[in-house]
Amino acid sequence: MSHRSTFGARIRRSPPARAMRGATLVEMAITMVIFLMVIFAIAEMALMYKAKAVVDMAALAAARAGAVDNARSGLTSQMRLAGKSALAPLYMKRAAGRGELAGAIVRANVDVSGMFIDVLNPSPASFADHGVTANGRRFIPNDNLMYRSTQVKGGSRQNIQDANLLKIRLTYCYKPVMPLNEEFLSLVLAWFNLGDVCRAQGRVPIRSEAVVRMQSEAVG
Repeated sequence: MSHRSTFGARIRRSPPARAMRGATLVEMAITMVIFLMVIFAIAEMALMYKAKAVVDMAALAAARAGAVDNARSGLTSQMRLAGKSALAPLYMKRAAGRGELAGAIVRANVDVSGMFIDVLNPSPASFADHGVTANGRRFIPNDNLMYRSTQVKGGSRQNIQDANLLKIRLTYCYKPVMPLNEEFLSLVLAWFNLGDVCRAQGRVPIRSEAVVRMQSEAVG
């Protein structure tokens, strides 16, 4: 009699034991996913840090090119071409070589939505205060700056010397490489409402600013 009672008790205890084992497996699976996401995120941050260094160099290259090209920032401007070419290391698929570098430059220029440039200075107010109109175009004089007046004008709060500083912001839309990170980072950007242009492509914005002195007349 006691033997049957003990056996029955064992039978009644086994379902909770199986449920506990199932819960443990679920917890382990969730823990592994979180662990992998952390590892991938750390690796992605290292890649983004490397990309930021390239973006810094690209911003400076773009600003230097724009300084001798009338601060133009259109699709065919020297500023944009220089910025795209400087981003070529981010488009390389194998070890550096002459052929691979040329291919990377082509891929960088084909990726039309991968880079954006905003000219922060000279601003419209700079052209309004210091610009002159001649031959149907408005520009800010760039000659003899050391002899020109240093008077600050109200609209731009600049003198003509400050109006001849080219300041740009280059934004590179970084595409996550590691698994799971593209969806995770897109979710974070959506939550904080950051990087709308890049977020629409499932990418992360990396920005850099550069300032150089104009070597030609900035044309508005």
